[in-house]
Amino acid sequence: MNTVQALSQLSTAVESAGITEETKDFEKVISVFESFTKVDVESMRESLLFQCGVFALITDEELFYLDLVRQFEIEEDGDYDRTEQIHLELVFEPVEAVAGIEETVWDFEMVGVKFFDYLRGRDTLRVPFEKAELREVNVYIEEVD
Repeated sequence: MNTVQALSQLSTAVESAGITEETKDFEKVISVFESFTKVDVESMRESLLFQCGVFALITDEELFYLDLVRQFEIEEDGDYDRTEQIHLELVFEPVEAVAGIEETVWDFEMVGVKFFDYLRGRDTLRVPFEKAELREVNVYIEEVD
């Protein structure tokens, strides 16, 4: 499966699980993404990234982003060609309860703990689901440098 097909599969899984702006279940989001990471996708190498925090990314408006990313190093004719990322991004209102929550974690930096166990153990990551309004659920792919 290539990354475009993988993106479609994640989009379908998110929709099937009922992950929408009404979602208040952090575990459901993590479980859907964790299942997606078990899907075989053609790449030289892959890694997982979790990032969250309050940022003004698209507009000047600051919002709280919670982003699960699966990154792929893609090859063409046996050589590295590009890096692509598939995102499951949740965008919340930037309420005071999430103001101090900011984190970036790569799976390859973790020692002695599994990536998804680590995320599930972070009580602060449940805060946006409990205290903030979920504005958007975005599933997308991008090429990165």
